[in-house]
Amino acid sequence: MKNFTTEAEGAVFNFITMNRRRLQLFQVYVEHEGAKHRFHMQVNEETGDFYITDPAKCPEVFHKAVPILNSAIKIYGKLDKIPV
Repeated sequence: MKNFTTEAEGAVFNFITMNRRRLQLFQVYVEHEGAKHRFHMQVNEETGDFYITDPAKCPEVFHKAVPILNSAIKIYGKLDKIPV
C-alpha cells in the first residue's frame, strides 16, 4: 500500500501506511492551530471502513471528516501491484 496526501475540512492530511500488503492501518498527520497532530486510522474488518482508533489524538474539528478520509484511503492508498 502507499503513502499519500489529501485535503479535507481546510487541512492537509498526510497518510503513512503501516502495512505494505493490504489496506489496514495508517498513521495520519495533520497540522491544526500551529501544532502537528498524529493519529491512526484502522480498517473495521466487518464493514471495511476506516475509523480513528483514538479520537482524542485527532483534533475534534476533523472528526466530521472521517467519511472523506475513509474514501481517500480506499482510493489513494492502494497500489496497482501488491509488493512481494
